[in-house]
Amino acid sequence: MKRTLLLITCMLVSLTMTPQVAYRPFVEDGKIWKVGGKDSGNPVKYVAYYYFDGDTVIGGKTCKQMMCQRYFSPDCPNSMYYDYWAQLPSLNKVGAWYEEDKKVYVCREGTQGMEMLYDFSLEANDTLILNSYQPSYIVGPKQTGGLKGFKGVYRDIMIRGQDNYITTWLEGVGGIDGPLRNVYPENESDPQFLMSCSVGDEVIYLNDEYQDGTATDASNAPKQRLDFTHIKKTKPTAPRKRSAEQPLYGEYNDQLLSINLDPLDEAYLVRVIGESGKAVYEKAINAGNIVALSIDISAYPQGRYTVTIENSLESFTGQIHAQTTGIIDAARLNNNEQIIKNKLIYSLQGQRLSHLQKGLNIVNGRKVLVR
Repeated sequence: MKRTLLLITCMLVSLTMTPQVAYRPFVEDGKIWKVGGKDSGNPVKYVAYYYFDGDTVIGGKTCKQMMCQRYFSPDCPNSMYYDYWAQLPSLNKVGAWYEEDKKVYVCREGTQGMEMLYDFSLEANDTLILNSYQPSYIVGPKQTGGLKGFKGVYRDIMIRGQDNYITTWLEGVGGIDGPLRNVYPENESDPQFLMSCSVGDEVIYLNDEYQDGTATDASNAPKQRLDFTHIKKTKPTAPRKRSAEQPLYGEYNDQLLSINLDPLDEAYLVRVIGESGKAVYEKAINAGNIVALSIDISAYPQGRYTVTIENSLESFTGQIHAQTTGIIDAARLNNNEQIIKNKLIYSLQGQRLSHLQKGLNIVNGRKVLVR
């Protein structure tokens, strides 16, 4: 027990000392981008998930292979567009990625050479030339703060010779319209925007102003709001950056617990504690680098859980009620194919899958566990 407390203390001290403006790489294991598309208003009509899956060697460089999974709302308005994509596999490769000296390169599927997509090493007002067939751009200064749903470093990109900024680059995330849209969208009649970017359970970018009209599984069930009670342990020596107008809150259903960390800007210890007093989730985080936590609670036994978020100066406490739903153990089935035949398979994050994956899957609204 003492060793655990010492480890947690060391983690909190380390996180507190971590510079909030330290460069975060674009190419990172476990990173997932959720990109939405819509014609107008809500909800989102189609969603694409981009993520790294495995390594490949191109030109002597070890690259990360990026995959894409798409799915559509049943009432997607553009039937021709829907019919075209519906004929394609839900899972396909979109390129191999390599990063060096804050420069990000991609070798797109069907091509041979590397193409530079981002250059995060540039200084303010530097000229950026990505490809000969594109115009040149001017890179704006590094900025932090003021961009809703993101706490990292970002800069605006402007066409050289014009006054209007055309896009925004986010360190560690890429273009604000998705990882492949670094400058002008190739097809402006097909509006896309980045909905979220996460690494594991840590959300580093979040645009939560849109409903996902494509998700049909249990992870998109209505959520309950979780409001935290704030307690000051000691009087801080310096004014807190978080204001009273920015309370800490979360949302949850029987699949996921999402905690908004936007008001927080320091290292915190997050715990989810069951009725027995045992922590079922415990993590030291740097809330200055992420905007939210997305915690999988689908396997939690039914009952009440206490959620605490604290450092040495203050704590936040709230309660959630988890309830079990029928979980099918795939290993006990006589024929797994009978479950997935002609069924839609999703991950707990609403990600469309072509086959059952290790862990929990959503198959036709039912949870299937693959060990």
